Formats: sequence, C-alpha cells, structure tokens
Amino acid sequence: MALLNDCKYGYDIKDSVLRLTLLKSAVHPNPEQDQGHHAFTYALYPHEGDFVLGGVVREAWELNNPLRAVPGRLPLKPLFSIDGGYVLLDAVKRSEEGADVVLRLHEYAGARSQVRIESGYVITAWQECNLMEVPEGEWQAGELNFQIRPYEIRTFRIRLGLEQTGEGN
Repeated sequence: MALLNDCKYGYDIKDSVLRLTLLKSAVHPNPEQDQGHHAFTYALYPHEGDFVLGGVVREAWELNNPLRAVPGRLPLKPLFSIDGGYVLLDAVKRSEEGADVVLRLHEYAGARSQVRIESGYVITAWQECNLMEVPEGEWQAGELNFQIRPYEIRTFRIRLGLEQTGEGN
C-alpha cells in the first residue's frame, strides 16, 4: 500500500497504522501558522510487489501532475519518448542560448540501465550538459542512447529537424 499526496511530508507507520499529518499545530515560533483555508490531495494506492514493480512512482507523478486541456493543435508525433530503465522526464525546455531543446531526466529505482530517447522529429545532434546547460561533451550525431546509474540525473541538449520521422505516418 502506498500513501500518495501532493504536498505533505509528515507521515509514519506504527503498529499497522498509517498516519498522514495534514497541519502542524505548534504555536512556536509562529502562533498563527497553518491557520486559514488549506487544500491538499491524498490517495491510498494498493499495489503488488515493491514500489518499483507496483508502479508507485508513476502514480505519484500523475497525482502531482494531473492532465490539463489547453487549446492548440496536436502534433502528429510525440516530441520525445523514453525507452528503457526506470527513468522519469523532469523537464523539457528551450535552451538558454537558442532554439535547442533541453531534456532533464532522472533514474528513480536505484538501478543501472540502458536508456534510449527517441523523437517524432529528426534528432540532428545532441550533447550532454550539466544542470546549468554547460556542455560536458562533444555534439553527437545519431541515436541518443546512454547508460544511466542509480538515482542519476542527466541533462541533454538536443537539436531537432523540423521534419517528422516517417515511422507510423
């Protein structure tokens, strides 16, 4: 059983009782803390196996990042997809210096694995960089394939062609 929530860090289990602290009621150092209207979401998620095999990380991500509809035009292909490992994509953004795309992802299960990033558009070049987008290697051509270590954060700068790949059109 997993306890999922969108903003609370106070929880414990004792004698088969699962507790979630919703408000802090102390009066020191601020006698007026936690007063007023509060909104939060929590859920119990039953699953088999450990948190990795039970899909707890994905369920928690979806609880904290609900789908929302926005007006616009849907592209024919996904911008990016990740294959392999226990990896979540944390950020997709325009690079600070131009029109390249920056991807940031992390490994969440404590496992070493091989990961491949694909796009519905042609990846013309890619380069690994640090969290500040400073290059940590040369520009590469071809497939974006790499080994990720347990709990590692990786950041890539990617140049995309405007044309979509021919697969699945």
